[in-house]
Amino acid sequence: EIGRAVLDGAWALALPLLQEADQFWRGFDASTRGARDAGFWLHRCHELLGSRAQAGQAPAGAAAANNGTGRSVGRFS
Repeated sequence: EIGRAVLDGAWALALPLLQEADQFWRGFDASTRGARDAGFWLHRCHELLGSRAQAGQAPAGAAAANNGTGRSVGRFS
């Protein structure tokens, strides 16, 4: 469902799903690739929805996903 919403550009529909995925991975194992991907996409969703303040609150996966370079190294880039 997340993939379909993202591919359709339906970021508002994807947001609660991405929040749920990010919350799961942070609680399960925040050091995994799944956690980095979830954090990256949640951060990206907030950016695209114009939620800059919220985007700043989801840096764990986003920062890890680009290794501080500003370029994503995730498999979805």
